Amino acid sequence: MKKLHSRWGFCVATSVLALSASLAWAEEDPIIIGAVVAESGFMSQYDIPAWTAAKFAIDDINNGTLAVLGSSEPGLLGRKVEFVVRDYRTDRDVAPTVAQEVIEAGADILIASCDFDFGSPAALIAQDDNIVSMSLCAGSPRFGPEGGLDLGFSAGSVAEATSAAAAEWAYDKMGWKTAYVLNDPVIQVDTDWANGFVERFGELAGAEAILGEDGFKNDDANINAQISRIKDLPAQPDVLIVTSFPPGGASAVRQLRSAGLTQPILLNDAMDGSSWWDTVPESGRAGVFVTVRGHYQGADTDERINALSARYKASVGEYPPSSLFVDGYGAIEMLAVAIQAAGTTDGAAVTAELEKLRGFDRIAGPATFTAELHDAPDRAIAILELTADGAKLVDRVKARRVPKYSDIVDEN
Repeated sequence: MKKLHSRWGFCVATSVLALSASLAWAEEDPIIIGAVVAESGFMSQYDIPAWTAAKFAIDDINNGTLAVLGSSEPGLLGRKVEFVVRDYRTDRDVAPTVAQEVIEAGADILIASCDFDFGSPAALIAQDDNIVSMSLCAGSPRFGPEGGLDLGFSAGSVAEATSAAAAEWAYDKMGWKTAYVLNDPVIQVDTDWANGFVERFGELAGAEAILGEDGFKNDDANINAQISRIKDLPAQPDVLIVTSFPPGGASAVRQLRSAGLTQPILLNDAMDGSSWWDTVPESGRAGVFVTVRGHYQGADTDERINALSARYKASVGEYPPSSLFVDGYGAIEMLAVAIQAAGTTDGAAVTAELEKLRGFDRIAGPATFTAELHDAPDRAIAILELTADGAKLVDRVKARRVPKYSDIVDEN
């Protein structure tokens, strides 16, 4: 009987708290998050899972269950959090107009697309109105002051830090001493990642460790010339590095395998996601590795990620299509903490609080921002290996040294 009474008392208390919150919210304007995201076009493969998880975090704020706030009081600053979302259709020319629409709808904060090239046009419009923007998962450090976005931040991982971790893993744990880099420069993050890998791998393995750097475009019909240059090398590389995004990145993997190149292939996190796996024959998936945030189908070593992926599945009906969903939840975690500390949604004030974050422990992993860098350089990356029926988590590593950000990331 005591358990029954205790549970009844808890339900009454919860109901009273919710009623009190709703009465207070009726007197206060809501905090509105405006999302300019790709619900269509190729960027939707990144934005949709991240934005879906961001909405979970918004629900948690309103329910008083967002753990990082350290409070069970519903809402933020005594106000309900609502959102308005618009599809910019993966069109950079459309994004500014759509951003203006959400601002006119009352947006206090802007959520931007998962990439600097595609997210910055909306973020710049928000900045003109003194509104902080947070990209769902951009990896280019240009999403911040370096790219003219003094009020722009990213919930992603800075590309050079991810690639430095991958280079250390390749050299230290896998024993690969030479590499050949194939870079698709269509989006900036892939080039940033490739440059970061080349620099860190060269530090570890020596100046001659990169046997070649080559390029291709995502919509190229084939990469026959690049394959020929690899095959004509005096000695074959231990690993092939491909920095791209689907479908071009998947096509490159398929062509490399079809050409008889059997060495390991390491892909950057723009290839995060299961949508393209079946386009590579089972025989070609062996030895293909991808840097990601974590395992997104319930098999991660971090139970917080497993719990969030289970929640996603319960809501959507299937597991997330990529690991980027954790960044979406993390974006709201960071914004909520900064708004709470600032006591306002004012852009300059929220920016000042975000720039104080040091190793902030969100579900997505630690995040450090500074006045110069608004993209996290300090969290570990997970590495998946493709299998015949999916992918398995083989490691989680954090860079010991990130050359470009050695003053921010402590060496271990």
